[in-house]
Amino acid sequence: MSTAKVIALCILLLTLPLSVPSTAVEFGQDATGDSNAVKVQGVISGFLYSERIVFTVAHFLDTMKSVEQWEKDGFVYEPGINSTIGKKKYKVKKVLVPPTYRPRIGKDMTRIDDFTILILEEDLPLKNTVKVATNAEI
Repeated sequence: MSTAKVIALCILLLTLPLSVPSTAVEFGQDATGDSNAVKVQGVISGFLYSERIVFTVAHFLDTMKSVEQWEKDGFVYEPGINSTIGKKKYKVKKVLVPPTYRPRIGKDMTRIDDFTILILEEDLPLKNTVKVATNAEI
């Protein structure tokens, strides 16, 4: 798959409101129980693309100051949970941020290429496989 298609897919998936604390969100609605909605750090939502790949927003990385810190301390919870208490944390192994990502700057509240791909150290349970849409389907 070309880089442009991956970027288009990520942008499409991450144009959802993903920043409601402790709730998985899809299209602005609670998505707890959705087989592909995961909680990243227990705070924001992510999309479980495959057993070890999670798409989420890049601006949340700013909370940890660096990609290196995310790769050291970042984690994701399994999909479909209501509470993170006592739940297993799946450690982030690698963080991929587009080089074109830009946070909000000054009065310009526009973020550019605000997505991130998290690669996990071990498999998360995946109940729903994902098919990438073709250009015709889009």
